[in-house]
Amino acid sequence: MFSRLADLELFRSLHHDNIVSLLGVCYTDMLPGAVGSGMREQLSSFRLLILFDKCDTNLEEYVFNNPNFQCGNISQTSRTEASDFFCRTAQAICSAMFYIHWKGIVHTKIQLKNVLLQNGKVKLCGPTCAPDTNIDNGTKFSAPEDLAHKNIGKHTDIFNLGTLLWELWYGRRAAVDLNKGRSPTSRPHPDCNTKHAMPENLARVVQSCWAQNPEERPDASVLLKEI
Repeated sequence: MFSRLADLELFRSLHHDNIVSLLGVCYTDMLPGAVGSGMREQLSSFRLLILFDKCDTNLEEYVFNNPNFQCGNISQTSRTEASDFFCRTAQAICSAMFYIHWKGIVHTKIQLKNVLLQNGKVKLCGPTCAPDTNIDNGTKFSAPEDLAHKNIGKHTDIFNLGTLLWELWYGRRAAVDLNKGRSPTSRPHPDCNTKHAMPENLARVVQSCWAQNPEERPDASVLLKEI
């Protein structure tokens, strides 16, 4: 319960167009009709329910299942719509993360599945106080400090943002692009120069997010300008 209340205080402090908005909170044994099946449901016990904006889908499902929005799978002459979508989405996410960092908060869960779409508008899920326990199950390209379980901070968010941008461009998980023959300690970066490669400037920005030394990674304000 304590962590939920701490999360609630975090959510209440965030006011940004590209962050999912807190609608309200209640302690109840009834599931509101606004969630679940759409019908009020009796719960087995009283619970603290936190209600947010209703959104349509998450960015991972939307991009991975829509080849027309995967810049890395479309030739440069045919990807105008996909490029526009990438730029708008990346700018919105960078803007939301810059705001969160400006508030002195570390998000820790910057991933495509934690970015929602509401009538086409990009909404980043707010940060929580709970640590990310799903660090490396083979489907995530993680920062060195994530793997070491220490020194996690804003620089970790930047590393994860680089991975998010790569996946947003190519429409697939960054982890599957890694050379599986290498040891976990060497962990090569996903390739930004595969078929229908990123523009050189974008590739440079994304790769800078993956600097092994956290102090060499750009901050969110720089990324917002570059994107």
